[in-house]
Amino acid sequence: MADTPLKRDGIGAPLDTSGFFKLFFGELERREIPCVILHSYEQLPENIASDIDFAVPDADVMKARGVLAEAAAKAGWLIVQTLQYDIASFYTVAVNPQQPEQFLKLDECSHYTRNGCLFIRDEILLAHRRAFNGFHVPSPSSEFIYTLAKVFAKGKEIAGYLPRLRELWMQEPKRGEELFHAVFGAEQGTLEAWFGRPAELWKSLAKPMHDRNHYRWPQKIREWRRRWQRGSEPTGLRVAILGADPQLADELGDLLLPCFRRQRVIELFNAAAPDSPPGRGAVGSLLHVNGLFLKSLFSFWRKEWLAVRRSTLVMLVPYFDDLFLHPQRYRICNSNGLIRLLRWFLPQPDLILAFKNENESRAEKDSALLHLLSNSPHFHLLVCPDSELPARAAWKEVVQFLARRSRNRDRLPENSP
Repeated sequence: MADTPLKRDGIGAPLDTSGFFKLFFGELERREIPCVILHSYEQLPENIASDIDFAVPDADVMKARGVLAEAAAKAGWLIVQTLQYDIASFYTVAVNPQQPEQFLKLDECSHYTRNGCLFIRDEILLAHRRAFNGFHVPSPSSEFIYTLAKVFAKGKEIAGYLPRLRELWMQEPKRGEELFHAVFGAEQGTLEAWFGRPAELWKSLAKPMHDRNHYRWPQKIREWRRRWQRGSEPTGLRVAILGADPQLADELGDLLLPCFRRQRVIELFNAAAPDSPPGRGAVGSLLHVNGLFLKSLFSFWRKEWLAVRRSTLVMLVPYFDDLFLHPQRYRICNSNGLIRLLRWFLPQPDLILAFKNENESRAEKDSALLHLLSNSPHFHLLVCPDSELPARAAWKEVVQFLARRSRNRDRLPENSP
């Protein structure tokens, strides 16, 4: 079957989460890319309560990612994050750019790999797949061995999984036994014997499972290459929010919760209280600005740099540029020249957001904003209408930035809704 690219049906409201799910997995089948949703599929696609873990052939992993990008464009969605967390696994977050509460987290793999081990190959996961509710799921024995291996690979407590594991094993006991021996070793005995033992004894299977399935040299080379690429293209984000209080950062963090593994709000310094003494003199202001510069620089190398490489959303409220926009809040004067000079020695955030009400006008602030706009490619001025909440306006800007970054890293054409 020819791989005819998807066409956008026209400009309109984006599909909802269920519609995007059906479009993507239907397109995989149309392109003849075998796929199975590995677990927790009983209520899909009407009720999507967690990540969608699915497997495709190893030879089709990159092709499936291309189909996902095309499906997102057709649905009016944005791909905002793609994280390769293992040699055969990609974690992708897609969002509806008009509705923050509509998102889809897709965990794609070919082989099941983790902890430097290749536990289950793609042909086992895909063998004898079954049609279910418009998509495909694994055979009972394939789902059994995947679930069992995943429990031990992630160090989970097995007690809660044993009823489902027994149910799957009883549907295909012969193949389930064969796969169990392939992953854990024939010396571990029969599954019938294991299901007669208490849950705490199952933990002893974790060590032989890892010992038997360590990466060989080809997989080790792929893993080193993956780590290098992930270090050079971190999936975290540094966002400075100017003129805002931490509550806005918390609201923005809630909207961006699906997009990052972790979040962190860093308050480098505090604005002066309304009843504070008059501002510092010229010398005191210069000393204070230098102190805040050193504090900001130390925060970057001590807290922010590594956090971004761990897929963390770092929100800086306030940021050093606030001294330029709101000097009176920090009791400084006659320091604009020094602030402009020092800011060039600070590693710039990925995004610097400032807010302005559409009816607001103040010459001094406008001049400072124009300076930032003309001198920083990272700076974005958000003019919020009275009807739009600042956190939602910031969310729109962040997801558009993430979508552009994702396209550039995947070398995809500009095709956002």
